[in-house]
Amino acid sequence: MRNIFIAFYLITQSGSAQNSVYDHAFSFFNVENAPGGVIAIGQGDSIIFKKAYGLANLETRSKIDFKTTFNIGSVTKQFTCFAMMLLEQEGKINWEDDVRKHIPELPFYGDTIRLKHCAQHTSGLRDCYGLLMFSDLEHDSLLTAEKALNVILNQPTSSFRPGKNYDYNNSGFVLMAEVIKRVSGLDFPDFMKERVFKPLEMRSAFVKNSAKVESKNGATSYRSLEEDAKPSQVFESIHGACNIYMNLEDAIKWLQYQNTPSQQHKVIFDKMSTQARLNNGNYLDYGYGLDLTPYKGLNVIHHFGQANGFRTIFARFPGSETFFIGMNNANAIDKMKEAMYLITDSLFQLETKKEWKFDTADYSTKEIDSTELKKFVGDFKLPMNKVVSTFIYKNRLYALAPWSEDYPLYYLGNNEFACEIGTVSFKFKQGKLKKMVIPHSIFKINGRLLNPSKTKGVKSNELLGKYYCKDADATFKIKIEDCKLVLNRKKSSIPLTQFKTLSFHLNSLWINKVWFTKEKGRITSFKISLSEYEKLTFLKE
Repeated sequence: MRNIFIAFYLITQSGSAQNSVYDHAFSFFNVENAPGGVIAIGQGDSIIFKKAYGLANLETRSKIDFKTTFNIGSVTKQFTCFAMMLLEQEGKINWEDDVRKHIPELPFYGDTIRLKHCAQHTSGLRDCYGLLMFSDLEHDSLLTAEKALNVILNQPTSSFRPGKNYDYNNSGFVLMAEVIKRVSGLDFPDFMKERVFKPLEMRSAFVKNSAKVESKNGATSYRSLEEDAKPSQVFESIHGACNIYMNLEDAIKWLQYQNTPSQQHKVIFDKMSTQARLNNGNYLDYGYGLDLTPYKGLNVIHHFGQANGFRTIFARFPGSETFFIGMNNANAIDKMKEAMYLITDSLFQLETKKEWKFDTADYSTKEIDSTELKKFVGDFKLPMNKVVSTFIYKNRLYALAPWSEDYPLYYLGNNEFACEIGTVSFKFKQGKLKKMVIPHSIFKINGRLLNPSKTKGVKSNELLGKYYCKDADATFKIKIEDCKLVLNRKKSSIPLTQFKTLSFHLNSLWINKVWFTKEKGRITSFKISLSEYEKLTFLKE
């Protein structure tokens, strides 16, 4: 009954009311001569909303349209699982297969890693992207499928027993792409073209096979949603986990087909959207290449994608045949998420939380001198050892957290700023900055100011030197640059912010935490945390 109501509501709701919701939700794209994206909202065969924003290339001033192709990032994973399901139906693979049945070069870590573990992020393998970032930190060489496979096959250990934990991981999908190649006799790009894209008439879709392969209508990737944004080129052709390109028209075809597939493929999509289980019997909000995390009681089958500046959302709501697609070349995943949630609230008549209604026009923002801004700059420790940093760019304060975009902060006065999620306030004591208070839907989060200039219990010069990791075949230096301790490789340096005696935080995409080991009065090594479970040891030379 609820689904019938939803369908009726979507069709009959006032167009002008809905358009105002859309205009508000996607207002972040209204930047002249800047990167942008494409949006589609549909139900069944009907498209409720479809629009293109911004420029595909800032240099040529070419506009984004519905035929512009984007790298869909990790949304690729559902296509890889779909391809594997086709081979399963043909009896060529079984999800219970030991991966080494198809790739015997994979080391045995004491427990069988099955194909299903690869698809469900429960393999325990180390993430190949994180490992490759050590070797190609500056993206100055092409990251290939061969490099990714080699780094996986050369790992001497795994992070945990297969099926014990969930840890989002690209390595399993690289292995599945290799399985598809070996079982079918076709390279992964050719298999996807012949067995997936052609039958579904997805004419723009392709798998990037080298740095030279470009789409005629391809968008350029950028670092931000600004007029003078710098390119963030994708120097990689890793298969299975990422690097499928397509336009909005083909993305719509794919979501519509998932809603009403053939009987043969309905079995596949049903299995892909079945919750995975850990060894202890606990269910995961993840299936086969699909995220199943509910939203306010609604079932949502979705996935987000990130590939340098490309950002993608594919989401559908089973029962109502409603779907949401967002693709952009402006590094704007968080803004698209917020837009999707705002629109979902509107379409399904759900309560909208205040944080989804932010608009700088709602606030009386004030000008503030750059000298005054400096007093708000710092690193703030949040719960779970998370750190958010503030910095100044073009006379505006920005906030940066790991795995997130930069958020501009608009000054309101009285040590308060407005941002995408509400208001952020700073607390001072005796004239010195002490805290950042961040809004949350349920409670407020207090961030304590860290002082990186103080190294309690250890002197900075004790930490300096070269460190080598055999597993990653990488050497890092600990140096001092501009009076700040940094983790250095080649020309790239990442500042280290101390939160415990020998523990440091980094605002880096792939490295979350560094902690040093001191034995017999000297520093002997440090460990890098790539995730909750992945850790690499670097020995001091």
